[in-house]
Amino acid sequence: MTDHALFKQLQQARISQGLSQQSLSEKLGLAQSYLSQVEAGKINLGLSNFQEIAHALGLDLLLMTKQQAYLVKALLAGESSQLRWQPDNDPEDLGGISGRDELS
Repeated sequence: MTDHALFKQLQQARISQGLSQQSLSEKLGLAQSYLSQVEAGKINLGLSNFQEIAHALGLDLLLMTKQQAYLVKALLAGESSQLRWQPDNDPEDLGGISGRDELS
């Protein structure tokens, strides 16, 4: 996921909650213009600021391995039936999980 996609997710979360940039920026103690630039991906946002904005929107940040991210994406896409355990055939170190090509 690109940085721009992360900023768009913040924007979508704000909009889905019926919050304006002004109301969210007031809640965070930030200028509305700053929040606008964040959502547009025009600011090199530090992790602590990103986390603060995400938290204000009721979102959690979660670090996970590539294997875990792959599994979560497959489950969210409803494609868990394509996942098969193959412990001896794992060229990308996905912990024996196959089916990656179908999910990318």
